[in-house]
Amino acid sequence: MRRPRTLGAAALTALVCLAPGGPAAYDDTTPCPPGSWHVWQRAAGGLDSDFVNDIVDTADGSVVFATNDLYPVETHGGGISVRGTDGAWTVHRRAAGGLRSDTVYSLAANPGTLYAGTLKGAAYIDLVDGAVPSEGWRGLPSRPVMPFRLTDVSDVVHGVDFDTWFATNSGLFRMKEDRSWERYGTDAEAGELRGRFISAVADDVDSGIWIGTSGHGVAHWDVKADAWRRWTVAEGRLCNDYVYDIDVDAFGRPWVGTGIGACRYTLLGKLDGRPPGPGWEHVTSRNSPLPDDDVRAVLVDRRGRTWFGTHRGVAVREGEEWKDGVSWGVCSPTTPPAAAASPDGAPASGLPHRLVVAIHEAADGTIWFGTYGGGVASFTPAAP
Repeated sequence: MRRPRTLGAAALTALVCLAPGGPAAYDDTTPCPPGSWHVWQRAAGGLDSDFVNDIVDTADGSVVFATNDLYPVETHGGGISVRGTDGAWTVHRRAAGGLRSDTVYSLAANPGTLYAGTLKGAAYIDLVDGAVPSEGWRGLPSRPVMPFRLTDVSDVVHGVDFDTWFATNSGLFRMKEDRSWERYGTDAEAGELRGRFISAVADDVDSGIWIGTSGHGVAHWDVKADAWRRWTVAEGRLCNDYVYDIDVDAFGRPWVGTGIGACRYTLLGKLDGRPPGPGWEHVTSRNSPLPDDDVRAVLVDRRGRTWFGTHRGVAVREGEEWKDGVSWGVCSPTTPPAAAASPDGAPASGLPHRLVVAIHEAADGTIWFGTYGGGVASFTPAAP
């Protein structure tokens, strides 16, 4: 999840989608996968805030953190913190004509550009050899180039079609390669989207885009065919109409994180063998070792494992029920050593905080976890 949100009472109606039957046979002490942990927390000259909303890495190996200034501590808090490959940190804060706000919800990177979605709009910076320069942030245009001001940007993704998509509270915005804009979903002009509060976007494996909303379920747009599909609790057996995060696996199946668990859609013809489908599979703490039903972040890594960031730690799922079976691991919060509050961080035995709102896999295979109040943790999986 990028932008912290709360669910309204209407979301409780989605409880009817809970998987039937009793809890599956599993061990609550399912261990976290083997690997090594490292933790960074707010420190002078280092990570500038312990409230981390999103994480990306750039081509040169730098790791970029979107942080929140709604809960500043002393003089620290908010903006973008960058950890270079040499371990040095750079902090970017709001400036006239540049980064729009120090509350940064989302990040996206391509080989040449880093985009940031903030409380008050979006900005970008040109990357030099993959590195993030200390200056040069520019705010993306709003009026009169765009019909509405780009604000409250909760998610950003650079799609396989080379367009960049922005999820906002005024609809879904698409910026094409030529910097022209299109908008989908507003109160006055709903178009193919119902409602204007877009909470998450993710590109699929074949020039399509998955869209999560806050109150109107999930939509998929096949950009090449200009074909739309929509799912809600009432009309498509989606687990919840209020979506926190979306990620898509190598077969084009989306995992959707919500306040009452996670669900995955299986499309016919996408897999070899005999998978169940089409339809939504719902994973909750009742039928799996998922530590909490409040799933804020979802990531499908290069090994095909699915990571879930929840209000009570992280779970990872591997395998398929219809093939070789499913195995789980649960990574619970631990208390990091005091030395974690330094620019260099410190080794740790697990997560520094229970509420995990961002998960990212870097190019080197490291899994990064952003927490809402405990800084960040890196996990280097053991060799398979």
